Amino acid sequence: MESGKTESLEMNFSSAAAVGGSEELTTECHQIRRLSTEKSFKNPQNQQMYEVERLLQAVPKLNEIFDIVAKVGEGTFSSVFLANVKSSTPDQEKKKFVVKHIIPTSHPDRILTELICMQNIGGKDNVMGLNLCLREQSHVVMVMPYFPHDKFHHFIQNMTVEETREYMKNLFLALRRVHQFNIIHRDVKPSNFLYNRKERKYALVDFGLAQKVPTPKRKTRITAGKEDTPIKITVNPKESQLLKRKIAEINPSVRLTELNINTFQNKNITSQKFPLAVTSAGEENRPKRPRILSPRKEDRTVGTTRTSLKTKPHSQNILRVKNCRCFGKAQVCEICTSRSNQVAPRAGTPGFRAPEVLIRYESQTTAVDMWAAGVIFLSILARRYPFFKVPDDLTGLAQIMSIHGSEEVKMAARKLGKDVQCNIKLPAMDLQQLCQKLQDNKSSSTTSLHTRLSGNTLPRKRSPKQQRSPQSQKSALSGIKVKRRQCEEFPKSAYDLLRQLLDLNPSTRITAEGALHHPFITGVDRQ
Repeated sequence: MESGKTESLEMNFSSAAAVGGSEELTTECHQIRRLSTEKSFKNPQNQQMYEVERLLQAVPKLNEIFDIVAKVGEGTFSSVFLANVKSSTPDQEKKKFVVKHIIPTSHPDRILTELICMQNIGGKDNVMGLNLCLREQSHVVMVMPYFPHDKFHHFIQNMTVEETREYMKNLFLALRRVHQFNIIHRDVKPSNFLYNRKERKYALVDFGLAQKVPTPKRKTRITAGKEDTPIKITVNPKESQLLKRKIAEINPSVRLTELNINTFQNKNITSQKFPLAVTSAGEENRPKRPRILSPRKEDRTVGTTRTSLKTKPHSQNILRVKNCRCFGKAQVCEICTSRSNQVAPRAGTPGFRAPEVLIRYESQTTAVDMWAAGVIFLSILARRYPFFKVPDDLTGLAQIMSIHGSEEVKMAARKLGKDVQCNIKLPAMDLQQLCQKLQDNKSSSTTSLHTRLSGNTLPRKRSPKQQRSPQSQKSALSGIKVKRRQCEEFPKSAYDLLRQLLDLNPSTRITAEGALHHPFITGVDRQ
């Protein structure tokens, strides 16, 4: 098996045979032994041995093929171990592999998606391939080539322009490969894009959160504030006359609030199933509460006539669902609370989630990955990692506002059918000046992102009236230019690519294919 290629996919879905004798222990005995073992392992080395032992107990077949060396990593849904292939001769060089043990509580669909992605996409264009897959009851392990790599924070401070160009180019190559299969990786970050600095090799790993691009659903777009268009319907004349006679028989002591002339009932016209909202005459002085009427399952739709009618305007007692009372306000009304929860993917690592993910936009595309690539590029240009330190989605959105501007984020959200409210106005920053300022101000590396972004020392985009004079700009930036002479300066094309990667609108955000043809990546701007 070569480390760079995917040779075979072997799935072992057979359950292990029952172990007899003294090894057949109950669940309680297992728990007692685990607790006593964990207590005895107080140093990291013993803990490593315990982790390896647990893996071999869960998947005994691994012990027949590999020598598990140690645990080298751990994530939310899996643990990663370094393993050597058992050789027949002691002098033979042992090939190294990585064994990924997925936690048993993972959903089978997620495991299947990761397997399919690595089998079909991996092994080409910097995408990690798969060599072997084993399953033992609820435990699944994946075996991949071992890829020695450097830590991102070890080389981010001294990456040259040319090295950055190659790094981003290879990242875009991997993303283009993934996106060609209509797959969203959803977890693009430096720890999932491995880089061997010595050999200049790259590998995109971890498809645990990957998913197919969802098929967009056809929906009627509703714009708040516009009047409802009258609905044209058709009614059978005979049934309409019958309906009018039955309505005339209703007790006049009740007042008709609304009538849906497109539905009727054949039986028990005064029952609760009749699609009318009525209030008795004695209830007129009571406080009026808004009501929403929806068609019943038992109702029958009439549509066999050619006569065109228009519905009467709604009563003031009936709220229109399209224009609820709280739209655009920092509150929630009864209509909103009665709606079902929004179903939108939110998977990803905090700090790398795109704006459309944070505002729970349903129709997410591969542009989610391009935003994450933009955050990586921003970290390189600013020499700051992590650039965003996000405890929750709202804080993440606020930090994006502090860079792009609050009004710009609001406008982008409106294009996606969302309304974002912010009690303060934040002007947009100039990304080039921001990165250059953070590059020079290395002494602020220990300060928090809030301090860096909220400080008055960072550049903001100014309106024409607020623009400084050339003389004042020259004096303000003179100190920065002196410091920048000591390090290599990135060309303007790099910041242009950064702006296109961090485009707030996912539909206009640059694609992986487009990024590969950008002047900074192609090297047109080389001097």
